[in-house]
Amino acid sequence: MIYTVAGLSFAVHATDEQLSHLMPNYTRFAATACGTSCLFEREEKLLFEVSFGVPYMQTCKVEWQTQVHEGMQTTLYMVDNVTMELFATYKEHTLRATIHTARHSLCIHELPDSLYAPLLNVFVQFCYNYFALPKQVCMIHASTVIAHNKAYLFLGKSGTGKSTHAKLWKSEYAHVEALNDDGPILRQAGGVWYACGSPWSGKGRCYKQACYPIGAMVRLQQEKYNQITRYSVTESYIAIMPSLFKWLKDKQIFESQCAWVAQMVQQLPVYLLQCLPTAEAARLCYQTVVHE
Repeated sequence: MIYTVAGLSFAVHATDEQLSHLMPNYTRFAATACGTSCLFEREEKLLFEVSFGVPYMQTCKVEWQTQVHEGMQTTLYMVDNVTMELFATYKEHTLRATIHTARHSLCIHELPDSLYAPLLNVFVQFCYNYFALPKQVCMIHASTVIAHNKAYLFLGKSGTGKSTHAKLWKSEYAHVEALNDDGPILRQAGGVWYACGSPWSGKGRCYKQACYPIGAMVRLQQEKYNQITRYSVTESYIAIMPSLFKWLKDKQIFESQCAWVAQMVQQLPVYLLQCLPTAEAARLCYQTVVHE
């Protein structure tokens, strides 16, 4: 099955039963389901391919990158210049895979049972991020809503209240809709920056195959009062970087990402919202970022 996210396609080779059971959040992103709701035309060349059940062979490797997200640890090892090994671990379950970067193929070796679906989801999300970034396409950790055909992204540390603030917008303004609750995709086209839906939406489970121009980004900070200020360009860069997957040990990719963000903050308004989780905070934010 071929899936398309923000115009970039990847293939997952498995039975229909496996895909429907393990990857229901990808259904709207199947290439056959893509329609006019997605701004970007699907590229014919696949970003990467995933296959199952390949025997695993222990190899010499050096740890390259480790990330922990929602209790799940992903560790990437470099085997040689074109081969990486990925271990995604949650509790006693581990998904082990080999990534052949020259061929952009990925082979999953071990298939844990009850937690296979979330592990597979993290694995595909990781690979999408890795292969999409050189194309100037990147996922950001944010809750995103749509208002007046523009996307508004709420950033912040886990537990800051991004999802809560998005829900407050929806409850206060009937025309506001959710686009994605955890991992929208950022992409530029024709000098315009877009936020696109993705299969990675956290607990919000909002999987929309759609893209909208970005109206603004807002970084949330919990306080005992409501106040919103617009960041300078430099402050905007500092505010956005923590919400992106960091490729610190791949200098070329990391420098490309930094340059990409530097370009983005020159064009997009970014705000700091110090707030309580209240309707008043949502109205203050809406009136500022939508109408300013």
